[in-house]
Amino acid sequence: ARGGTNRPDNLITLCSACHRHIHEKAQGAQGGMPAPGSRELPAPEATSQG
Repeated sequence: ARGGTNRPDNLITLCSACHRHIHEKAQGAQGGMPAPGSRELPAPEATSQG
């Protein structure tokens, strides 16, 4: 874990869309991984279902 441990009290639960979004940003787009200790997540982009 970047800047922290993998203990349960340091983890956050993400849906697959948010998990993917964070990793995509970490690979070059501005923003990247949240700061250690941050519990704020980027708003996921709207998707079309259908």
